[in-house]
Amino acid sequence: MGGDDGFSASELRQRYSRGGTAKDSELSAAQLRARYGIANKPDVGMDKKGGANSSGQSSIATMVILVCILAAAGVAAAVFLQ
Repeated sequence: MGGDDGFSASELRQRYSRGGTAKDSELSAAQLRARYGIANKPDVGMDKKGGANSSGQSSIATMVILVCILAAAGVAAAVFLQ
């Protein structure tokens, strides 16, 4: 049983809602997100291991490779046509 099991819903709201009697430093991360209305979206910008999501990085890498290939083809065409 948790420490809050004996409280009524009204008492919990008074304690944990914004302006409640519990200090922010006493609350868990989930309770702070609930107090300030912050959504918990662990998949936004993070991969499963907690690192930065690489989808943006792979898009940039793809564009760089494509530009390099096009530049190389342009140089090869210029050399071939001389």
